[in-house]
Amino acid sequence: MIDGIKIECNYLSNKILNNDILNFSLSVNDKTGEVIDATQKCKYKALHFKIVPSKIHKNKLYCNIDGSLHKYFNDGLHNYNDYSFVDICQTVKDLQANFDIIPEQSILQNIEIGLNIELPISAKDFLNMLICMPSRKFTALSIDKVELGKQCKIGDKKYLKIYDKGNQSKKDLKNLLRIELKYKRMKELNTKYNIRTLADLTDHKKIENLYKLIVKAFNDVIIYENNINPENLNEAKQVQFYKYTNQHYWLNSKNYTQRNRDKKQYEAFFNKYAPQTIKKKILYSIVDKWQDLMKHKNRNCIDFPQDKKHHKKTGLYRIPTLEYRWDFLHNYPEFENLKTDKKKHPVCVVCKTDISDKKSGSKYCSKKCRNKISNKKRTQKNKNRIKKEIENLNKLKQILPDNDFYLKIYKKQIDKKDLKVNRKKQSKIKKGKKLKLQKIVKVQIFINRKPKTFTTRRAKELIKIILQLNKRTE
Repeated sequence: MIDGIKIECNYLSNKILNNDILNFSLSVNDKTGEVIDATQKCKYKALHFKIVPSKIHKNKLYCNIDGSLHKYFNDGLHNYNDYSFVDICQTVKDLQANFDIIPEQSILQNIEIGLNIELPISAKDFLNMLICMPSRKFTALSIDKVELGKQCKIGDKKYLKIYDKGNQSKKDLKNLLRIELKYKRMKELNTKYNIRTLADLTDHKKIENLYKLIVKAFNDVIIYENNINPENLNEAKQVQFYKYTNQHYWLNSKNYTQRNRDKKQYEAFFNKYAPQTIKKKILYSIVDKWQDLMKHKNRNCIDFPQDKKHHKKTGLYRIPTLEYRWDFLHNYPEFENLKTDKKKHPVCVVCKTDISDKKSGSKYCSKKCRNKISNKKRTQKNKNRIKKEIENLNKLKQILPDNDFYLKIYKKQIDKKDLKVNRKKQSKIKKGKKLKLQKIVKVQIFINRKPKTFTTRRAKELIKIILQLNKRTE
C-alpha cells in the first residue's frame, strides 16, 4: 500500500541525535580531520535519518527521514510481501516509540503508493507487453543498478512504475508484479485526499480510496494483448491492431482530444476481440488486493457508495469484494473508459454493422453506405424542388398574359462548362435560330424583383408558353 516516504520533522532534530538506537556519522577528511559536510546521516532498518544544519540560522537543525515503511516493518530485509493498513498503523506506533516521532507534526514531502500483484503470466513477459502511455513513452527502471521494469512520468513530479518484484526480491516469484505511483510533490494528495502528515496515513477514510489513483494511471497504459491472433482478423482489423500496438502512433498524436478518441477506440477494439485481457485481470486484482489490505478488526469489507441517489438518501453500504468488483469499477466516472462492455456498440445506420472501431460520432461503416444515404437525400430534395417548380409554373400561367416580366435564360455551350446567359423581357422573346429550346437548362423569371427559378423541362415549358403568348399578340 504505502511504501517509500519522505517526512520533514524539524521538531525532532535535537532529540534524535541523542537516540541510543541511531549512530550518526559525518563526512570527515581522513588526513586533517576537517569536517567536509556538516550533514549527519544514519541508516536504520531501511530508513535514512538526516540532520542538516541551517545555513542562515545558527544552532538550527533540519531533520528529514526517508525510506521504505514496508521494509522497516520487515526489519529492513524486504518488501515483497503484502503490507496492510494494520501494518502501517503498527509501523507508525513503532516510530513513535523508538524515535519520539509525532505523526501529526511530521510533514510528508513525497510518498509511494503501490501494490504487489500476482499475474497469470511471468512479470518479465508482461513487461514486454507494455507499449507506452498515450502521450509518453516508458523508460527503463533500474533499482540498485539492476534493470527491473519500466517507468513513466505522468504528471507534475508524479511517476508510474511497473517492475518485476520477484526479480528484485531474488526469490522464486516470477509472476509477482509491482505497480507503484510515486509522488515527489504532495499537492494532489493534499488537495484531493487531505493527506499531509504521517498521521493521515493511519486514517482509514483518507487512504481507503487511494487505489483509484493506481487504477486510473494503469488504465491509461497501452498494452500489446497477446491473446489476439492478427491472422484471424480481416485486413482492415489487422491494420487497426498494428496501429493500436505501435508506440510511434500514440506518441505522434497531435493533441489530447485525438489521443482520448483513439484511446476509447483502442479499448473498444480489445474489448470486442479480446474480452478477457490481461489488463482487465490486473485492474480486478488491484481492487481486490486493496480491499483485502484495508481490512481491520470488525471490518470484513470496505464501505462504498452504491450510487449517487442511494448515497444521498441512505449513506454507505457494503459490497462483497469478488461478487461486485466489476460493477463497482463501472459506478465511478474515473473509470469511464472501462464501461465499454456494458455500452451498446454503435452500428452503421444503413447496414447495422458494428462501427465501434470508427471515429467517435461516426454513422456509417463505409463510403458505400454513406453514399446510399446521400443519394436518398439528394433524390428526395430533387423531388421536392420539381414539385415546387410545377406549383409555381401553374400559378405563373395565370398572370403571364397581363404582365411583361424580366427573364434570364441559361443555355449550354458546346465544349464549355459555363452556361450562356441571355437577359430579355418576356415580350422580346421570339422563336428563331438563336433560341434553341433543347439547349435551355434553366430560366429565372423576376416577379417584384424576386426570381422564380425553373429547370430542365419546366424551363422549356415556360419558354414555350411565352412564345405562344407573344405569337398571339403579333
